[in-house]
Amino acid sequence: MIVYIAGVNQLNDVEIDKINKPYLPLASGDFSMEAGIAITSAALSMSLVMGIMLSPALFSGMLMFVLNMTMHAIDVPQSIDLNNKASTTSFYLFIWQLYSVGCFLALFVR
Repeated sequence: MIVYIAGVNQLNDVEIDKINKPYLPLASGDFSMEAGIAITSAALSMSLVMGIMLSPALFSGMLMFVLNMTMHAIDVPQSIDLNNKASTTSFYLFIWQLYSVGCFLALFVR
């Protein structure tokens, strides 16, 4: 799961990483974007399949974690007007709801 989150972050921040962290595989050119997407997709698939195999509650918690962390790792959509208080508040309330659902489902995962 962590490989997926790190992969999404690196796939979205390649240009920034070329300056700040040039040693990372995508930023340095050791891996192509296609290889990065393949590794990230494989990591997500394997994690979710393991969650399904072990427990539906675990799968639900993992799915909420994936949604939460993916939204954190990708850029904010351009349709959100950050200068508009109502739009910004609505967006953060949506994120908070996803986080809350994830925390609630985590109670059922043992």
